Amino acid sequence: MADSVWRRQIREGDGDHPDANGYEHLAAIIETPLLERLSPYGIGASRNLGL
Repeated sequence: MADSVWRRQIREGDGDHPDANGYEHLAAIIETPLLERLSPYGIGASRNLGL
């Protein structure tokens, strides 16, 4: 909600959903943390393995 691109996309759209650019922006924000969490051998492996 704090992201200005996301808020603008919501405001300019139907009031609830961004357009494709808004979803692309969201994906760019969450991609690295999501991959770190899902991949025990990828980025952040030492944290996931408890090392």
